[in-house]
Amino acid sequence: MTCSEPQQGTNSRDVLTEVVVHQPASSRSENSKNDQEKISLLWPVIDTLIIAVLSITILALLFKGQPYHRGFYCNDETINKPYKDSTVKNYVATLVGLLLPGASFILVETLRFSEETPKERDMHQIYYVGSVKLHPVFLRFAKIVVVFLFGAAVNTLLTDVGKYSVGRLRPHFLTMCKPDTSLFNCTTEFITSVVCTGDPAIIREARLSFPSGHSSFAAYTMCFLILYIQARVDIPQSYLLKPLLQLIPLVLGILCGLSRISDYKHHWSDVFAGLALGTTIAYGVVWFHIKWFKDIERMTQKGCKKSVKNCV
Repeated sequence: MTCSEPQQGTNSRDVLTEVVVHQPASSRSENSKNDQEKISLLWPVIDTLIIAVLSITILALLFKGQPYHRGFYCNDETINKPYKDSTVKNYVATLVGLLLPGASFILVETLRFSEETPKERDMHQIYYVGSVKLHPVFLRFAKIVVVFLFGAAVNTLLTDVGKYSVGRLRPHFLTMCKPDTSLFNCTTEFITSVVCTGDPAIIREARLSFPSGHSSFAAYTMCFLILYIQARVDIPQSYLLKPLLQLIPLVLGILCGLSRISDYKHHWSDVFAGLALGTTIAYGVVWFHIKWFKDIERMTQKGCKKSVKNCV
């Protein structure tokens, strides 16, 4: 497997030229190291704090949020399905959605760096944390992961906002609700009062059908990985190997969504909305935020000294 040659940013070369012309060599060396120490810590700290704030908001909704109390008819066949255990458990969806892309990022960036020429490697800016020199592969991986996790947090937050705002009833709602039929007319009455006798925590969860969280998370993580492979992997020995690699996460994401329908956890429209949401966010993050991964290598090039944005 071979990967495409890294693209050199014109802006980075312009900045490099200015630095060489206007600074003596000794001064440039000292100032460069000082800048490296500051930059190596600034953007990871800020971006980590942003992801932490989003994560705290998600946890607040998870533990304190109350879904919209939607009424129902007790003879509604769309919400009287039996309860089934999830085919794709929460922890399985999370582990696959995080570890598969993460392992792919490490593998691809390591291969790309191993194929660089000495001249290309000499173009890398040297960053330090204290006296520890940071490897360019680590910097690329770190930025990809930070952007990936930011998109995942935004996707989860928007999904949860939809769940708690809409309060759509899951297909197995009546099974979990166990309504007391002596309190209402089951034939014609639209029930908005509290008539459920089941576990309140389970009933709360049964009001969070739209959109599907499994589907949106699977769509985001797998679509991000597909786009990453498209942008960062080149296999000249085969026309079909790269599409095959992209097919694997595509199938995994779709199967995860379909399992939510067969398990009576979601209506088909919940799954469709989740898949659409996750895919849209993945495209948005890749296209608008990191410009199709083109700035991943530019951030480690000489001249990217003042801020991350100078390298974009």
